Amino acid sequence: MINGKTFLVLLVLLLALAAYSFSAPMYTTATIDFTTAFEAFLPYGNKLFVMFTNGTISKIDFETGKVNSRIIFPFGADISCLATNGSVFVVVDRTGTVVILNSSSLQVLASLNAKAKSDEIEVARCALSADGRFLAMSMIYSVEKVKLDRLIVLDLKRNLRIFERDVNSRDVLVRIFSMDFSNNFLVVETIDTLCELCQLTDNRIEVYRVSGNGVEKVATQITGLTSKAIGNNFILFQKVKDENGLHNTSILTLPNLQLRATKMMPPIKQMIPLKNGFAIIGSDGILSLCTYNLECNSVLKLPASRSVNLVTDDGVAVFTVSDVTFYTFDRKGAPTLQMRQQVNWSSVPFDPESGKNTETLYVAAYGSRRLVVIYPLTRALFYLRVIDSEGTPVSNATIILSDSSKTLTLFTNSTGYATGLIPIGNYTVEILKQGYSQNTFTLQLAQPIMYMTATLSKEPPKRVTLTFNVTDENGKPIPGAKITVKGPETYELWTTAQGITMVEALKGNYSATIEAPLYQSRILDISLKTPLTLKVTLKRLTFNLIVKSTQNSTGRIAVTRLDEASDTIFLDIQPSSMYVKTLEAGSYQLSITGFPEGLRCTLNNTSNILVNWREGIKEIFINYSCVRLENVNLVSVERVLQVLSNETIASRRLNKTLSLGYVTILGGSNLDLSYLSHDKILIIELFYTQCTGCKYLLPTLKLLSSQNDTVVVSLTVSPSDTPEMLRRYSIENNITWPLGIDSLNVRAQVNASSFPTVLVVKDGKLIFMGIGARKELEETKAKYSFLFNSSSIPLNFITNKSVLPEMLILSGTLIILFALVQGDSSAGKEREDETHSFGSYSGDVYPISDSLRRDDTETLELDADYFNEDYNAY
Repeated sequence: MINGKTFLVLLVLLLALAAYSFSAPMYTTATIDFTTAFEAFLPYGNKLFVMFTNGTISKIDFETGKVNSRIIFPFGADISCLATNGSVFVVVDRTGTVVILNSSSLQVLASLNAKAKSDEIEVARCALSADGRFLAMSMIYSVEKVKLDRLIVLDLKRNLRIFERDVNSRDVLVRIFSMDFSNNFLVVETIDTLCELCQLTDNRIEVYRVSGNGVEKVATQITGLTSKAIGNNFILFQKVKDENGLHNTSILTLPNLQLRATKMMPPIKQMIPLKNGFAIIGSDGILSLCTYNLECNSVLKLPASRSVNLVTDDGVAVFTVSDVTFYTFDRKGAPTLQMRQQVNWSSVPFDPESGKNTETLYVAAYGSRRLVVIYPLTRALFYLRVIDSEGTPVSNATIILSDSSKTLTLFTNSTGYATGLIPIGNYTVEILKQGYSQNTFTLQLAQPIMYMTATLSKEPPKRVTLTFNVTDENGKPIPGAKITVKGPETYELWTTAQGITMVEALKGNYSATIEAPLYQSRILDISLKTPLTLKVTLKRLTFNLIVKSTQNSTGRIAVTRLDEASDTIFLDIQPSSMYVKTLEAGSYQLSITGFPEGLRCTLNNTSNILVNWREGIKEIFINYSCVRLENVNLVSVERVLQVLSNETIASRRLNKTLSLGYVTILGGSNLDLSYLSHDKILIIELFYTQCTGCKYLLPTLKLLSSQNDTVVVSLTVSPSDTPEMLRRYSIENNITWPLGIDSLNVRAQVNASSFPTVLVVKDGKLIFMGIGARKELEETKAKYSFLFNSSSIPLNFITNKSVLPEMLILSGTLIILFALVQGDSSAGKEREDETHSFGSYSGDVYPISDSLRRDDTETLELDADYFNEDYNAY
């Protein structure tokens, strides 16, 4: 594996840089020494991929200086080839293992084994199509102990071998000498015989079209053994066969292999495709630039041996054992020396062995542990140390580097150093620190590493005024807006009644967050150099008030703003309609101001509603309904009490004041329970959604809610009941009356510990309280009636030997419950008590069922002194 030293070398590769000359772009070099040997390397763009013998692959980004590594072969690998199209990166080892990586993250996307037949031995070479989908391979296999080459093509998208050709094919293939892709055309040089002497004359260049429909040969040309280069739909090749010291050199077009030009030329050592032709390096080291018609112009003499020469349209890189040289071409194609860098050795030196390049990256390998890279210098590692006049480091100083297009900020650490990778260029540098004078100077950043020291004098620095003027969209000042400013210093400001606040701040870059209740917050980036006034406009938060009217419901609703002065909004309601009104965040009173004579209309079963917007609310729903007076179902208080007394297990009549107010119901609107108790007969059900017994009361509550002199409100006492749970409960049980949360703590006021508990309130007075659902008890008694026949209990237990323990427990529990209910003749009766208070009913009905016990099973303690209750009498 790569050890810590290797990673350290990778991370500081930008530091081992030396002298260079300047131009646009500027180039520099990096020498990277690895502690682990590498198998292969491949540059792409400004990135260099390196595959190590221990199975680790690393990606070095020369634009950002970042290094990313991943182990893909835990036990090491013998690499056959590396290939990429920019999106995917393919690694193939000689055993046929193919690993496909995301070229950005090095995340393994897929892996497969290219070997499909038992005679296949190893992968000799491979090539990747331009779209990254198809991988061509030269697979060595054995036939009667003779090793031959098999041409195969894999579809990486389908993980499938889609083509193969070998000695057994109709189109016989014995050896493969080279392969490469030009877009999605595969170009290979092959021969169909084992005759080595025949290679000079019988080798063929073949072109295949590779697509999702398969592999098709489109052209072939007998050339003999060649060296070649492919680029821009052209092939430049030179025959190896010598003819009086010259070699046949030709250019063919792709994909049809038509002859474009041919010429007898001296032996070519290296061929490089360019944008508008080819570069060739002869065996004598002469670099020539050639057109597609083989019209060549000699431009530079390069070392003929013991060197690696890399050529692009932009320049020429020459790597030798002692130095690295880089030339660029001017507009006329003439080379200009850009830089020369000495190669330093701490041990025995190596000649460069191989090289690869992109348009901007030139890489040469010296042995298997050193890479030397030439790359464009876009950023510099800048070190600035700030000290005071006595040489003491100044920490937390702000350093601002600015040019015509950008501003960068650094901060010194405890040792006075600030460090950053800064784009090459000319800057104005300002150093700021509270309690010190400002230091300003110009900087030309034009080298890979730059160290500087700057001094600050202990004098009060100059400050400038930063002013905020905060208004709404109508230009109205917003008082009390909070402004948090962070930068060289941190400030917390609040606007005045005029919406204005200001601070004397150090120059520098700041981030300001402006917040105000009921408004959308804003974040501003500020570059403070001179006194600055910022006009900030905040948008008001809004919500939708949705009013739905029922059939035959008409009238007018007034929407009045309560938290600030505003014109009243009127909604004229028509039957079976829905009205959506977008309102600014705030508090509103909704009231009915008029409806046709002969109708009685309500908003959520009352005549007025308080709507309070809260953070996160986007919609509030209101139901508007009207009934004709002759159809109004009126019911007396006595009738309501009689119905509820018959439906609950235990009940009593009272005359006590409850503290009532607004509760928020499902949908976001508020109900004034105090108003409702004076306007109508208010019935409050205390429940929770998991209460089974509560559902037995729902038919009765639905009947009572349909009466026009009654209002039913169900309040959950469980903190576990979310609005979504209440919504589902309402839908599943077809609940047509308001559901909400017991935010008024009614449960504690009445000391309720068993549920359901039903309260009747009239004119602010609690006049009735009942608990439990009688129908649930009756069903339970009917289901287990044999348990309540005392004479038959022993017989059942004796004769039925298969009774389960659970049945014994349930039976005992029900016997106790029945005895408690039946044992006190007053438990199920209504009681008049206009003078006494009320207490928990746990002394009369023990809530052993989950339908009678609240969800957290905590028993509320009675406070006899507070309620002034004589419990023994009850």
